[in-house]
Amino acid sequence: MTDVIAPIAAGVSLMSHHLKPPASAADWAAVDRMQRQSLRTRTGSAYPVEARHADPARQVLLLWYRGERVGTLRMDRLDDSTVAFRRVCVDASKRGAGHGAVLIQLAEALASADGADVVLLHAVAGSEGFYQKLGFHPVVWSEPSEHPTSVNLGKRLSPVAAVSQCLEYRRIHG
Repeated sequence: MTDVIAPIAAGVSLMSHHLKPPASAADWAAVDRMQRQSLRTRTGSAYPVEARHADPARQVLLLWYRGERVGTLRMDRLDDSTVAFRRVCVDASKRGAGHGAVLIQLAEALASADGADVVLLHAVAGSEGFYQKLGFHPVVWSEPSEHPTSVNLGKRLSPVAAVSQCLEYRRIHG
């Protein structure tokens, strides 16, 4: 069983977006700020320093757009074929510009390249429509969520679909 996500040093890009792991203290500060905005975590770090690299089955990723840090998520390897996207968020000042969709699409491409064919997530109540537009649907998942009102969603990936989504985004948003 693969319980480690392949290291993602270079990341993946789509047009002016680039998804890669945080590489500096400023990157981690941006991740923490976005997490506090989205998860209502008022104090402390969303990812304490000692936990940032402690688990090889977890990969924090940071979305860049034209030199700015605009979104983040954590990708956890659950088993050989399944990953979970957790703590998905876009900077509050950058929402509504399509960054969230690109964040998910690029993370799906990375997950697919790493051998995953299923993505699961706990969607915060009210965000289900966003994820359903990206092909997610309600699933049964026994893992508890951090949020009591979360909805369990999942999606089956295919390498062709991940590339097609990126190309479709490029065609629409050129």
